[in-house]
Amino acid sequence: MERWRGKHALVTGASAGIGFAIAEGLARAGVNVFACARNVSTLEGLAGSLPPNSGKVFPLKADLSRENEIVDLFKTIQTQCGHVDILVNNVGLSLFGGLDSQSTTEWRLMLDVNIMTAAICTKETLKLLDEDKVPSGHIININSAEWDPTYEGLNFCRGTKEMMAALTKALHTELTKKKRKIRVTSICPGLVASSVIDNLTNCFPDITALSCQDVANGVLYVLSVPEHVVITELTMLAQG
Repeated sequence: MERWRGKHALVTGASAGIGFAIAEGLARAGVNVFACARNVSTLEGLAGSLPPNSGKVFPLKADLSRENEIVDLFKTIQTQCGHVDILVNNVGLSLFGGLDSQSTTEWRLMLDVNIMTAAICTKETLKLLDEDKVPSGHIININSAEWDPTYEGLNFCRGTKEMMAALTKALHTELTKKKRKIRVTSICPGLVASSVIDNLTNCFPDITALSCQDVANGVLYVLSVPEHVVITELTMLAQG
């Protein structure tokens, strides 16, 4: 992780759960973190609780389901430091309901949060890296391990996750063809114990859950491998 010390990262959905653990882990590793969420109160506390030699944490309030707020977010980043070297697309939304009963409003909201937000953040990150002529970087998409499709309450959300996996692979191919040294990784955790998704863990009482810190450690791992190594996908499951 030493080569990332002093660099800048953006973590979305960072106020709690997996996103908070990732933001804290990056900062403790010396990375300056733009931590984005709709509620930044917990992030303001994090900024003042880190040990010496940690990176700085910059809490940024934004509703990333709104494209104009994403664009404004990146304008703020550009003004402060030019670009981010690491993007962690973590924000996500799971709404329960069957494919025969969910509203189209719920579907569009999951598409906006789970797909469009990550796609726009990725596009804006690449644009700033290009403008600053930065040759390398890392885009990490927090996705999901495959789950049982017989649990019908999450099937539309599952569809957005599979779309994210396809887009991650496509982006890796595009950047490779253009000979850009920007790594792209999909991290796919199984069930994660988090206050953010207690309703999900309660649905699968027999499955051992990962911790948020486990996922954060996965992010640090894929960032720390040698520069010539690309981990395109990392699946993480808890061993019961």
